[in-house]
Amino acid sequence: MITFDLHGELGNQMFQWATGLSFSINHKVPVSFCTLPGVSSRMSEFKAADKFNIFEKNRIHTPRSLLSKLGKKLDFWEEIGNTQNEKGLNFQDLEFEESRNFHGYFQSWRYFHTIQHSIISEFALVEPSVNFYQMKESLPSDFTGIHIRRGGSGAAILASDYHGLLGADYYKRAIQLNNQLGGSEEYIVFTDNPEKAEATINVIGLKNVRVIGPNDTHSQCENLLLMAHATSFIGANSSYSWWAAYLNTKLITQPIFPRQWYMDPDLSNNDMLLPEWISIGFDKFLNEEATRGINIG
Repeated sequence: MITFDLHGELGNQMFQWATGLSFSINHKVPVSFCTLPGVSSRMSEFKAADKFNIFEKNRIHTPRSLLSKLGKKLDFWEEIGNTQNEKGLNFQDLEFEESRNFHGYFQSWRYFHTIQHSIISEFALVEPSVNFYQMKESLPSDFTGIHIRRGGSGAAILASDYHGLLGADYYKRAIQLNNQLGGSEEYIVFTDNPEKAEATINVIGLKNVRVIGPNDTHSQCENLLLMAHATSFIGANSSYSWWAAYLNTKLITQPIFPRQWYMDPDLSNNDMLLPEWISIGFDKFLNEEATRGINIG
């Protein structure tokens, strides 16, 4: 039995869950997921989370279907030992060992891309709300989704000095590139803070654009899957954005993301974006990229 910790916000936990599932399939071993103290599962509305037994004392989640397929039976146990912590932010080989616990963010497509279709089906909603169906029906058949993250709520890790909040310059250039690629010029903005996002929208020059915020949808999970209906997509430096693109089966153009994921240039995230996705620099790093001879687009 191996265990993966679940921590952070929704997008973080989706990376951890997908990596754990892929690891268990590759090594043919049961996997459990444990929410850390003070952390609750953000994925309760997904089919993936609906397949878990929950042990309240240790808050360990074990996939029933996987255990039955492997013919294994979970014995209740008190402690998680032998933890392997993630080293750095790029993809790394995870060493298999019985009863090993894995802790990290695992934010790379390389951990689980071989089972992408299974992951897409597992991250479907168990019981979509009436509002979700209504919102989905109201979406145009062809539109470009723009995610503007402004830190409306959530963990301290979303602070501007860590990830950085993308300015209008990035979105202007991303929209220009999206138009050149043939993406829809009907835009819908998804944001965690409509009031703060409005300032960026005004500078960009988008007129009468539809904005979907937290109060317009039933939950983060439903908001994420609405974003995943876009036929073209401009993302933020956010795991939430990342999953909206990865789960999307409707894209007719490659999604556009910022190349630098963190404010600290020494934090490497070379394995974050899929090779075919498009990335462009954002204003804080333009001079640095030009100096290093990177084509900033």
